[in-house]
Amino acid sequence: MSATVQQLQQTQHVQQVQLEMAADLLRRGERMSLCVRGSSMLPSLFPGDVLTFRQCSPSEIVVGDIVLFLREGRCFIHRVAERKAVGGDSRILTRGDALPACDAPVGETEVLGRLMAVERKGWRLPPPRLGPVRSLVAGVVRHSPWAARALVAAQQRFWPQAEPFPKR
Repeated sequence: MSATVQQLQQTQHVQQVQLEMAADLLRRGERMSLCVRGSSMLPSLFPGDVLTFRQCSPSEIVVGDIVLFLREGRCFIHRVAERKAVGGDSRILTRGDALPACDAPVGETEVLGRLMAVERKGWRLPPPRLGPVRSLVAGVVRHSPWAARALVAAQQRFWPQAEPFPKR
């Protein structure tokens, strides 16, 4: 086996262990923070945003919430698009705001946590809702990789850095 393959396997193992530890923290009732790396939730969440999650009961999850779940050894952060019953079992349909289709149904027990806060450039923000303006921008981003790149560049350039609190 080549050194590159071994390094990749080690990296994947470390990531899997980190995900399992994160899931365990949430199951114990702790809060957990993650940094956004992807763009599937544009324009609601941007790369570099730090997200804080907490565990919640399945009955607390409503359409519009942003949830964290694990699937195939990967972490996903998507918005709840629909709740439905499948053969007496409740399922949640999720979708990234910038994605064209919903994910495969997620069992309520697969959801690790619900988004509680977003930290962006030092600002602490509530979980973003998908209103008419964000829906329109998400539709544009969904169909144009150029628009997604331009939106991220604009956000990085024009979103103000929070001022530190003055010391007393």
